[in-house]
Amino acid sequence: MKTGIVLGASVVIGVSLAGISMTKSGYETFINEQSQRLLADVAPGTTISRTILNDGFFTVEDEFVFAFDPTETGLSSDAKMQLTVQNSCTIFPFYLSCNDTFSYKASAELEALKQQFLDYNYEAGWNASPLTQNITGWLKGESYTSSSESALTLGKLNLTLDTDFAFSAVGVDFTLDTVSMNADSANLRLSDVVMTADLTDIQQNSWIGTNTLTFEGFTANSGDGSEISLEDVLVSSITTEYEEGKYDLNYIVRAQSLSVNQPGLASQADDINFDIRMYGISAEALDLIQEFEQANLTDAAIQKQLIDQLGKSEPGLTLNTLSLTLNEAPINATGELSFEPFTFQDYENMAVAGKAHGKVHAMFSGDLETAAPALLPVLQQSVQTGMLTQDENGDFVTDILLEGGAITVNGTVIGQF
Repeated sequence: MKTGIVLGASVVIGVSLAGISMTKSGYETFINEQSQRLLADVAPGTTISRTILNDGFFTVEDEFVFAFDPTETGLSSDAKMQLTVQNSCTIFPFYLSCNDTFSYKASAELEALKQQFLDYNYEAGWNASPLTQNITGWLKGESYTSSSESALTLGKLNLTLDTDFAFSAVGVDFTLDTVSMNADSANLRLSDVVMTADLTDIQQNSWIGTNTLTFEGFTANSGDGSEISLEDVLVSSITTEYEEGKYDLNYIVRAQSLSVNQPGLASQADDINFDIRMYGISAEALDLIQEFEQANLTDAAIQKQLIDQLGKSEPGLTLNTLSLTLNEAPINATGELSFEPFTFQDYENMAVAGKAHGKVHAMFSGDLETAAPALLPVLQQSVQTGMLTQDENGDFVTDILLEGGAITVNGTVIGQF
């Protein structure tokens, strides 16, 4: 009996020690792989260094320093900064639990920003399992008000991230109760912010999936009495593979209301809805779009590759809807635009328009004449030039057609490419 107990205990201890060893080895592999990946992805002028502070069997402690030297990118040294992450982990059999603390150094110009957050209370950390290859990270912040002249207030903050060791799929949930800034010249307030993301990496750093941001309200006002406010806003982007090797990007913006008040002028837009879909985008084009953005849209070689790649897959876009009411007067539009295959040479020769097929229909309520008097001269001139016509209901309408390199508005050709 005693022999069985001893043997069983030995097995449990052996498995536990093996599990701890496996977990620690997995941690090292993960840290090394992600450090290399970050180095490849970060902006020019950024360096990443790691210092091992403690390398025990049950605990590990690292210090990671992310330093940005703007002079390597041609920017002023005023933006120089350094973020240090202290990472302390406890190793369990097949499980790792870590806590993080952050410190920040910056040039004198950015030091004021740092001072505002010296007393900010937060918890940050992450858990990982080499068995499931899963990582869960979190950041929680308490309500906070700075003591500076421009009082900054943050409500409770909660951020969670779920991914795998390869970062091939990522889920993000973020909530922020409120953020506001009050100063003599201006006041800002943003409330009930929620952001979610569910993304998959189809090839390195080309992500498809859904990103959604919502907030209940935004208000900004200035000392002269001007104010802008938004209510119940949703911003979403959805990227999907609709057929093998072809992807579409769907952008959606909705808002219950947008109000602009200035001395002598007040306008309100309600029921705002913008929904547009871009399609015919290959995985290679998605990757090149990201590279072009990282190059600040200035790299001619990447631009050529991108245009050639887009032209191969016959891209297009559909304006599903653009609708709102302006001071209770409805406005709406729909449209389509598609392209035959084209090349960068076509782009340089301005021949792409000749391979485009498009149409747009738009309606502006006749009530705009009284609801938005400032637009009346524009509406009248557009009717006189034929850009708008009035239907039997008194609404202003227009139909725009792009075909064979010619642009037609309400049946009249106004341009030829």
